[in-house]
Amino acid sequence: MRRLRAVGAHLSATSASDDELLFMRFPHCGEVRQVHPIPQELLDRSLGPGHGTVTVGDRIGGAFALRGPSVVAETEEEQPTPEAAPDAPLRVDGPLALQPPATGEAVGDLARRLEDDGLLYLPGALTPEQVTSLIQAMDAAKTDPGNPVDSGIGTLAANRAIAAAEAAGEAPDWNWTGNKGVMSWWNRFPDGQMLQYLDLDPCCAVAEATLGADCHLIQQKGWTTGPGRPADRQLHLDFLPLYCPGAQAALLEGRLRVPIALITAHYYLEDTDMDLGPTLFVPGSHLSGRAPRAGEHSWRGKGARAALVNAGDCLMFRSDVWHASTPNLTADRTRHIMQVHYCSSLLSHRVGSAYQPRSNEGGWHSSHDGGDGPWGSPVASPESEPAIEKKMNARQARLLAGFSSGQ
Repeated sequence: MRRLRAVGAHLSATSASDDELLFMRFPHCGEVRQVHPIPQELLDRSLGPGHGTVTVGDRIGGAFALRGPSVVAETEEEQPTPEAAPDAPLRVDGPLALQPPATGEAVGDLARRLEDDGLLYLPGALTPEQVTSLIQAMDAAKTDPGNPVDSGIGTLAANRAIAAAEAAGEAPDWNWTGNKGVMSWWNRFPDGQMLQYLDLDPCCAVAEATLGADCHLIQQKGWTTGPGRPADRQLHLDFLPLYCPGAQAALLEGRLRVPIALITAHYYLEDTDMDLGPTLFVPGSHLSGRAPRAGEHSWRGKGARAALVNAGDCLMFRSDVWHASTPNLTADRTRHIMQVHYCSSLLSHRVGSAYQPRSNEGGWHSSHDGGDGPWGSPVASPESEPAIEKKMNARQARLLAGFSSGQ
């Protein structure tokens, strides 16, 4: 909050405008904000490590915008919700209210809804044929033992954990036997069949409208969770663009607007009921200005609500929304989700840096022999396969520019 007040004080001294402080991106509605040049050293203090670079000029379009005078915000942080026991299950307050797009609602309107509400529901985003094809592909796909960001079944970490459990006469953890996360989904199929889901509209159009021309894709994941999945005991968020827990009134009243830095799209491949393990979201929690605390199960009296969606539906959410997973209570059903993550290029290499696997007709392999990566596994190539790159359209190539092989 001190950082925001420092920026606001400068703006107040240099601007005759009576407008309130704005801290936001505006590419989706084409707005341009007039600002006074702000000393770079002040901007360096206003944004902590991990928050990217602010572009400042006399006219700013599709970038961070600041104008004064400053917001008068409370100096004390909100009172925390009474904490539950660390091992207490998360409270579920019922189903999440899902509002589909209205007839005639434009992409800019949907982007604004994602920004304001933190969530955007897009029913029927996949055809039944696409749903069936993706389920079959996820069931058949294997993790790459040489890729340190693949998770669960078949990874080096899983194999080691299972061997250690067996040696100790114990049952291995479910995360190694019932969970499978195959990253860089577009790069796993030599025929390029998964590229179609990178720029699938309306989801991709909303992401581009929100993040602007520098919208990049930082991951695409095929994720399966089988029976026995345990429940999360803690809410979390994916990335916090700006820590400002003392600005509750300004955030709630819209006088302070925090830009979206990263967007996740969940494509659900089954009709999801409470037994299959729906995703939980805390409505409005992106306005908290902070991450959830240990044992905190609600925000401003709002608890987590379950996204009970149908096969083929897509749910987009901004990275600062509090969310969690629930257990798979079924005896024989697997939940399949395709995740697509979009990010501003200002932050994409900082937020989404990950080693990517490579594919060939004969199976899966790492591009480097020997050597250990940061998680004790062989390092895989961070590049898209040249053969797959040749199948990309211009939009897909731009989205995946951070993974270009240069060939």
